[in-house]
Amino acid sequence: MNQNKFKEFINTILLVYFIIILGLTIFTIRKHKVMDMDEKEHFYIMSPRMKYSSCKDSCLLKYNDDKDKMKVCKSYCKCKNKCNMSFSSKKCKKKCKEKKLNLYRDDESKMEKIEIKDKLKKERRENKKKEKIKEMEKERELKEKEEESQSKTKGYLNRIVNEYLSEEDKENIVNMSKGTKKFTKDIKKTFSKYF
Repeated sequence: MNQNKFKEFINTILLVYFIIILGLTIFTIRKHKVMDMDEKEHFYIMSPRMKYSSCKDSCLLKYNDDKDKMKVCKSYCKCKNKCNMSFSSKKCKKKCKEKKLNLYRDDESKMEKIEIKDKLKKERRENKKKEKIKEMEKERELKEKEEESQSKTKGYLNRIVNEYLSEEDKENIVNMSKGTKKFTKDIKKTFSKYF
């Protein structure tokens, strides 16, 4: 009887163990499927070839009737792909923008939107330039004020030294040590003769 209870106990433990392992495997398989989907989406985002193929597919869907527009759309997709791969992006983007404009020439609403965007960009650039110019003028004025205040203090000190000190005292000031504490002490000693 003890052996039967022991066997039942072992069987229940094994059953619980297998249920736990089965649950963990199901859980990990689901997680791996989710991770695989995320990796595919990440690869789709990162891969220029995938982007190009999706752009090409959208061209086929949009312009199935008109072959000329479909060709222009495909060339635009190629241009975008090249721009993503190259380092000279500004020139490349201009070319792509021209191709995109060729694609949207017939659609007046899209052309209006593009024109409005261009106007807004120009206004923003002009505002940024104006702000930079104002900042530069403020900085220049501050520098000029600092230079004036420094030149006044230098001129005052030079005038005092030239008018009131003898040649020996001037040489003494020039030959003083480089430390500021000693310099101020030496200046006080030199000027204490006169004041």
